[in-house]
Amino acid sequence: MGYVTLVAEGPADAEAAKRICLEFGHFAGPIHITRGKGKLDSNIRGYNNAARFIPWLVLRDLNSDATCPPELVERLVRQRSQFFQLRIPVRALETWLLADIENFSPFLSVTARLFPDAPELLSNPKLTVVNLARQSRRRDIRLDMTPATGTSAVVGRGYNSRLIEFIHSGWRPENAAQRSESSVKNSNESKPPSRPTPLSFIPPKGTRRSRKSQQLIQTVPVSIAAATRCARCRSRVQTLDDRPYRVELANAMTSSSESNGVMVATGQKISYCRTRQSHPRPVITVGSTK
Repeated sequence: MGYVTLVAEGPADAEAAKRICLEFGHFAGPIHITRGKGKLDSNIRGYNNAARFIPWLVLRDLNSDATCPPELVERLVRQRSQFFQLRIPVRALETWLLADIENFSPFLSVTARLFPDAPELLSNPKLTVVNLARQSRRRDIRLDMTPATGTSAVVGRGYNSRLIEFIHSGWRPENAAQRSESSVKNSNESKPPSRPTPLSFIPPKGTRRSRKSQQLIQTVPVSIAAATRCARCRSRVQTLDDRPYRVELANAMTSSSESNGVMVATGQKISYCRTRQSHPRPVITVGSTK
């Protein structure tokens, strides 16, 4: 499990992004709430750039900005980074909540037959939720989620708080996926990506093992050992003397001088010369008158 940085337009969208992370086995990391789509759109390239190194999940309503999520994605970010995920509810987050009839119906205390079968076809899913809340059997739901009479407000004061409560405690994305494909499918997956992307937010990690089990080759193959022995037999090193010319010269002088009675011997620290006469010298006596 890994941490994912989240970006959403509002608090309810951020809670939905956290729920999606848990659904895929990840933890929610830092959360950026842009308070509207304008700031999110202006910063989305920076989010995509940061996703080259760590996972990012961006949640953005489709509204009426495009006919389908792929069209909006092409406009916002053409080339996704490796760990960048962009989820776009059709038309708004309420579509995903309405798709989970099994849990949203008892939360609102409204019969399931009043829920739409195809919530992604709704032009204004937020208004649909408000109208369902008006028919709730619970008075607190009606007061919190519907606007007061005589005001220009579209939703009640506690509308977002009630949505966050439901998302946190009751919403199940796997149930919503049965009626809203965009709730679990990345909006970029409807067309082939420009380059390969990983299947998961987090790169796979290897299993920790002992150092002994991490050796690449524990035994030397017979063929390699035979090749090594053959190479050693054929590649014996032959070294020359430190001063080869000096030794050759000394040998030549020794062989040529022995015939003349001269013997020369050289070595590392010894050098001597012995002279031999082939004819004895005459004896000369000094001071004799005879």
